[in-house]
Amino acid sequence: MYSRVLFLSVLISLLVFSFGQEAEVQNTPSSIQNEVGASRKHRFFFYWGYNRANYSSSNIHFKGDGYNFTLNDVKAKDRQSKFDLAYALPQYITIPQYDYRLGYYLKNNWVLSLGFDHMKYVMVSEQDVTIDGHIDKAYDDEFDGQFNDAPFHIDPDFLMLEHTNGLNYINMHLDKNFILWDGGKSDFELQTAVGAGIGFMFPKSDVTLMNNDRNDQWHIAGYGLSAVGNLRITFKGLLFLEYNVKPGFIHMPSILTTANKSDRADQSFFFLQRMGVFGVNFRLGKKESANN
Repeated sequence: MYSRVLFLSVLISLLVFSFGQEAEVQNTPSSIQNEVGASRKHRFFFYWGYNRANYSSSNIHFKGDGYNFTLNDVKAKDRQSKFDLAYALPQYITIPQYDYRLGYYLKNNWVLSLGFDHMKYVMVSEQDVTIDGHIDKAYDDEFDGQFNDAPFHIDPDFLMLEHTNGLNYINMHLDKNFILWDGGKSDFELQTAVGAGIGFMFPKSDVTLMNNDRNDQWHIAGYGLSAVGNLRITFKGLLFLEYNVKPGFIHMPSILTTANKSDRADQSFFFLQRMGVFGVNFRLGKKESANN
């Protein structure tokens, strides 16, 4: 419940902030707006960075030959790697939780972008939950039973579940940008953006269920919805640093579990992602004039 309230609060804050900033931009001198339009329209950007994530509790439903049950209010956490300069090397750069995105300025302050969010989701082991459903004795005589909101302890011998290769969210976003400070005579500029997006989930899930062999293949498992708010500082209109806050919702009705191809799990949960990124702006073709 706390995570859902947090998600809605952040989303409402982003919307209120968006309307407030739009009014501010309308009062900005036209010379500044023209300069922004001349430097941004039809321009691209690319960024790369790293993230941390929080997840709400979720109900995870498992279904297969010999069992059909749901674990309720399962807790999970992310797994970001400790800081190490080795991760700057090409062969290690994708080990931590990371993000990258390519964006295109449709207009002066509207951006369409495609991104890859590599989060990691780790179910907390040795936690107490409740369980509904059944496990047939012929399938597993250690954990078999009929369950109706029964207390249940998740032991590693029963279940280990991770989306660590990872909880991959491939998403398209539409964002609106606002200039907070044009830099005056300096080489720096400060801007913010708010937006929303949709995408699909492409995880490689590591699931060990009742000691069955895993089916850890990359697989389209569902979809995601997200909002975003960011703060960006740009140097000479070229290089930038950016901090993003990205709340969202994930629904995965087709999670691969065991080597039996008919076995599946499904779950839905909210997430809150924070990321720090480094990027570059660039243009293909001639620069747009202020009148375009």
